[in-house]
Order: sequence, then structure tokens, then C-alpha cells
Amino acid sequence: MKLPLYMINRDCRRWLLWKSKARGNSKSGKVPYYANGKPRNGKLDSPEDIAQLVSFEEAQAVLSQGKYTGLGFALGLDEKGGYWQGIDFDDIHDKPELQSLITSLSGYVETSPSKNGVHAIGYGRRFNPLGSNKSGIEAYCSGRFFTVTGNNGLYPVTDKVHDLADFAEQTLNPLHKKAIGNKSDVLESNKTDIDSKLIEDLRTALNHILADDYDTWISVGHGLKPFESKGFKLWSEWSATSSKFKGEEDLARWETFRGERTSYKAIFARAHQNGWKNPAKQLEHVALEPLTPLKNGIKTNCSDKFPVIPVSEYAGLNHSPWLIKGIIPKAELVMIYGPSGSGKSFFVLDMAFAIARGIEWQNVKVSQGRVVYIAAEAGAGVRKRLLAYAVHHDIDLDPIPLGIIPVAPNFLNDEDVLEISDVVGEANLIIIDTLACVAPGADENSSTDMGKVIGNYKLLHQLTGAVIMFVHHMGKNERKGARGWSGIRAAVDAEIELKSADHGFKMNITKLKDGETNGSLDFNILQIKLGEDDDGDPITSCVIIPNSSINQGGVVLKGKWQTLIIDIIQKHSQNQSSILRSELIELVLNHDGQYLGEDGRDQRKTCISTSLDRLINRGYCKEVGKYISCELQELSLEPY
Repeated sequence: MKLPLYMINRDCRRWLLWKSKARGNSKSGKVPYYANGKPRNGKLDSPEDIAQLVSFEEAQAVLSQGKYTGLGFALGLDEKGGYWQGIDFDDIHDKPELQSLITSLSGYVETSPSKNGVHAIGYGRRFNPLGSNKSGIEAYCSGRFFTVTGNNGLYPVTDKVHDLADFAEQTLNPLHKKAIGNKSDVLESNKTDIDSKLIEDLRTALNHILADDYDTWISVGHGLKPFESKGFKLWSEWSATSSKFKGEEDLARWETFRGERTSYKAIFARAHQNGWKNPAKQLEHVALEPLTPLKNGIKTNCSDKFPVIPVSEYAGLNHSPWLIKGIIPKAELVMIYGPSGSGKSFFVLDMAFAIARGIEWQNVKVSQGRVVYIAAEAGAGVRKRLLAYAVHHDIDLDPIPLGIIPVAPNFLNDEDVLEISDVVGEANLIIIDTLACVAPGADENSSTDMGKVIGNYKLLHQLTGAVIMFVHHMGKNERKGARGWSGIRAAVDAEIELKSADHGFKMNITKLKDGETNGSLDFNILQIKLGEDDDGDPITSCVIIPNSSINQGGVVLKGKWQTLIIDIIQKHSQNQSSILRSELIELVLNHDGQYLGEDGRDQRKTCISTSLDRLINRGYCKEVGKYISCELQELSLEPY
């Protein structure tokens, strides 16, 4: 990769990395990461942000590990007082007017990753940004990063530094302005009318949102962008209420907003969480709902959200408060937790199918309903689990109201929660597998981080009406239950613990509002053969069965250590054919709490090694030198 010296010398610490991320039907996004592995978020160009940028050499070393898509270069103010600048031309093959401008670009010039655009990077003074619009022209000197591909064969690479400010202001700005007002960025796909009532509702909603938080400030800007001049007026007035407001310098950020990351509904939802009442909904209710007389003659405007029901009627209401009687209440939050290898994903899928099908679950009555499963860990394993259930129960999956979302939303992000609620609509149960996967980078011991996640779980419940069931992990100390902040347990309506038992696995109800907490269930995992791969080896997955169903045509996984060993081998088999014995033992070790012998010493390695030897001796897996083969054979497993 040939780059100018001023970008790659060790003093130029502007480098980061990025990953490609799918965005539905639109083009993939580029998510920036620091070289230390943390996503680049928070306030860009702040001292904390700049301190985590690295040199080209350091970024290149991290990229070589294969975890990222490419290199990125951060624009913005540096310690010398100058600005790293960037110019971006998009869709150059469809815009002849841009092709003629390319020859006038100075600085370091290269082709973009899509090969449909051209980037230029320079250094000099600050200029007002040119955000995305129909012109295909963008120019920035802060708050952004540019990908660096090294695809510069068509353009000369020199070590002379070029200031792009004059070119951006004198040549590009007039062309950019012509496209304003002819944007495709509109309010939703149906071009919602911008009426004065909606603007006024947004104004009252903003009175319930503080403008001090940077991420909130940016998100609101994106939500108001489609309103154009009216949106800018709202955003600027609201921004000025913050003590951090810097006037024109902050307002220049408006041109960088695209209005496609979120919508004005996100502003309403955020304000609603802070106590705002939508006047449009209140007026609609008053107009449509006449005063409803109660039996005692009193008239009242009952709402769907806050109904006033006479006590005699309410006490006699005949409705089921359970999804699964005595186990899963029709409430807000349910947590399923346990150590690795305790069958959590198989367990919740078994419940999901029972509710979606409206059949008894483990001889317990079920209330039928629509289920959505967020498979945040995704992968081929989920597909195999679904097929295994269908094969074992001999059913057709087509008519079953069970939907799968095979990507991980971010429940630290309000917009993701709103988007999930939109695509789900109404549901009876939403399963989130797992909490860790939908809270990337969060501190599970932090009341702030986990409070945000739990709050968004509850918001999703309010928007969809569904019980939110989430899968979580056991803490290192099993006696303390699920790992992380204690407020998680306090927030849930029901909590179910899964763990290994002497002859399989056990479910314990450890918390249940308005129900008995001493309920338990013994179950096992049955291995199901789904077919064979191209090499003739069996393709398998598992289903949940009660203990009484042991050995009915499949392989029952019982042993605690053996189950963990097999689980880890199966995960690694997708990417490699073998694994070091020592590495396998360490991976199993890290998945379980401490196990002490009578002398008080940690006996886990001995137990794991013994269990592994039993599997090898019985032909379940093979050992070649220091390596364990990831190809497994079908045999019954024994208790540890």
C-alpha cells in the first residue's frame, strides 16, 4: 500500500479500523473501531477519542489479524492546530460533472471500497462541512473518518501536503447548494406532510429531552433532518438550551446529517420515557371515545392504557395470566440463565415452539400466541436447532407463528429498539438470546449500562405487548445467580435457572411474582440426526426431552464436563478441523465456576482431562498427538 509519508509517519496518529455491517436493503455501513477493539462512539474529536487513535503501523498490525474489514483515517483537529480534511465524490460513473472535477482534486486521492467513488485527504484550515445530498459531493474536516484502501493507481501519490479548504468552499460548495431542496431524504417512505401541528408536537417533546448528551443531540438532529428548514430551526433552538452549545460551530453539524438513521418517532419515544404525553393521541382519544358510564353512575374517559374497571367486574375477570401456566407469566420481563452447556438456547426454543403451536409444554397448559426469536448469536446452529425440532416432532414449520431475527440489535441504542418494535408489530413473546449479544461493549456490572438495556426491554414490551424473555449467563459464583448487576434480577417478573444435574439438566424457578418459586423440572438433551454433509459425516443438532424419554432413538448428553467439551468442539468445528488439547481444556475451564476437591484445591482441570479421556477411549473423539479432532462420532454420554 503506497501512501504519502505525512499520513504514515509515527507522529500521525489518526488511524483506526472498520467493519462492514449490513443495513437491510441499503448499502452496507462501515462501523469504526479503535485498535484496542472498542467501537468508536461518544463525542468524536474529543481528547478521549483522539487518545485512542494510533499510527498507521499499529493499525496495520491489528488489521493483519483478520478481525476487521479495512483501515480508516480520522478527520479533525490535531495537536498542531490544523485540520485533517476529506472530500468524497459518490456515484462518479453516473455523474459526469464529478468526473471532470476529479482531475482538480489535490491531496492524497484514491478509489473508494465500492469503486463507485473517489476520496481525497488533505490538511489545512477548517471549513463548513458539505453533507450528503443529491450532488454526490461531501466534504468534512471533523466528526468523520475515511476508509483507506490504497487503490490509488490512477492518481499520483506525493509527499506534499495540500489544503482542500479553498477547493471545498469555492468549487464544491456552489455545486452542493444546487442540490439542496431536491433530496430523496423524506419523512418515511410515504412522504409524510410537514404540518404545523406535528412541528408543534415535536417542539413540546423536545422540552422533555436534555440537549447536553452528545449522542442524544446527534440522534435528534438526524430525526429532524427530513423537516429541512423547519427541522433545523427546531434543532438549533433546542441545541441552544444546552450549556455546552458552541453556536455556529455546532450548528454546522446539521449538514452532515442524512435523516435516514432514525425518524421523528424516536424523538417522541425518547420524550415519552421522560414523561411527555403525545397531545395528538390524547386529542384523538377525546374525539373518538365518549364518556363511559360505570355501574355506579359515574362517567369517565377510560383509556386503553389506564382503564378504570369497577372492582366487582375486575375481581370476576376470567382471563389467563400465564403464557405457560405456573412458569411464564403474561408480564414484562422473564430471565432464563445458566452456565455454558446447560441447554439454554434449546430450552427457550422448546418453549417458543410450544407457545407458537398452542400445545402443552412438559405437560403444562400453554396460552397460544405469536413468538419472535432474536437469535443474536445466530450462525448455522440456530437453523439446525429449528430443523431438529421439526424432525423430532414430525411437524411442518410453515404454519407456525414463530419468526426469527438472525441479527443482533443494540439495546443500548433507542433507535434499534424502535426499529425492532416496528418490524415485530404485535407479539405475545419476544425471546432475546443473549443479553450480552444485544449490549455490545456494555459493563454488565454497571447500573447505568444494564439499566439502559432493561429500560429498553420494557420499552419493547410497551410497544409490542409481548413478554420479553432474555437469556443470560450464570456468574462465576453459582450461588449468586445470574452474572452482573443485581438490579437485573429485581427488574424481572420471573427468573428461571438451568444447570447440570446428576442425570441430565434441571430447571429451577428462582423468582415468580404471584406464583410459587419452588417449581422444578428435570430434562435432557436428545441428539437428532438431520442428514449427512458432503463427506458423508452426520449433521446433527439437539432437542429438549423430559427425563422419562431417555434413549428413544437418539443420543442423550448428560455429563457436565463432557457436554461442555462437546459444545466447544462443535463450535470450533465450523472453522477448524482440530484443536490443541491444552487449549480445549482451558476453554472448558473458562466456561464453568470453580470446583474444589476435599483438600480445597481447584480440581477442574483434572475432571475435564478425565472426561476428555473417557470420550477418547469410547471413540467419541480422536486424539492425534497434542490435538483433538473436531470430528465427533455418535455415542451415548455418561455422567461425570
